[in-house]
Amino acid sequence: MPKNKVLEICCTNPNCKKWFRSPFFNYNLDNFNANGLKGLRSQCPICGNMITASKKNIRIRSLINDELDRIS
Repeated sequence: MPKNKVLEICCTNPNCKKWFRSPFFNYNLDNFNANGLKGLRSQCPICGNMITASKKNIRIRSLINDELDRIS
């Protein structure tokens, strides 16, 4: 099965700590550089907290096609 990659951000709110899809990145993640996101802010869709992206709270996840369809 082919795999797709998604960039996710972790909420920094101690009561939330949920991972969600990044609104910043929609292209090839094979040569991803986290420094490009440094300082960008996003709102957590779960708790509403504003999060600043950093190397500590982002990840790239590989998903198989059916899993990607479920979270889209």
